[in-house]
Amino acid sequence: MTEAEIVQLFNHVVHDKEAMKKLDATKHQVFNWRHPERKKTSTAAMLEVLWKTGHLKFENFVRTDGDIIPFRNEPKQ
Repeated sequence: MTEAEIVQLFNHVVHDKEAMKKLDATKHQVFNWRHPERKKTSTAAMLEVLWKTGHLKFENFVRTDGDIIPFRNEPKQ
């Protein structure tokens, strides 16, 4: 996933009231996330929100040659 895709998905999720209720985010956090011109949200915080709301799935895969692929994300339909 590119940073632009992360930002786009994050903006979509942040405007979903049901997702924010599940996350138990304070109204101040949600306001800051919805208004990035007021306070910029870090990419790490965006990834955490997407992971907690179920939009990201992290897995480790071990190949037979011993290399580890850190994660794979399949878009939610």
